[in-house]
Amino acid sequence: MKNVNRYIKYGLIIALGIVSSCKRNDTTAPEPTININIQSPTEGAVVTGGNTLHISAEVNSPVDLHGYEWKIRDKDNGTEIGSGEGHVHEKNFTINADYTGNVTKVTNAELEITVIVSHDGEQANKKVNITLNP
Repeated sequence: MKNVNRYIKYGLIIALGIVSSCKRNDTTAPEPTININIQSPTEGAVVTGGNTLHISAEVNSPVDLHGYEWKIRDKDNGTEIGSGEGHVHEKNFTINADYTGNVTKVTNAELEITVIVSHDGEQANKKVNITLNP
């Protein structure tokens, strides 16, 4: 019986040593770096009423993306002035859209492009400030 107890005791010590030497793998995959390069409009661009603002951006990603949207908002009150979207399943794509100004007063606005990285809600975005004139 003493030998059995001794084997159990040594077995437990060895088992505890193995378990304690194992490390949990708590590392999560890093977020992919999404590059959104807004080519037009440039920061500080001024758009006069009735003129068309061309929106152009290059998007590059190491993973397939699921779409994008663009919005122009009044920076003073957050009101959406214009928007558009696209559904893509690619790593690299170009956004091309047009917006025709329709404001009644000088408006400090921002263009925000949001890229949908996954259907789990992951997103990347980029903004530029613009001025819209009537």
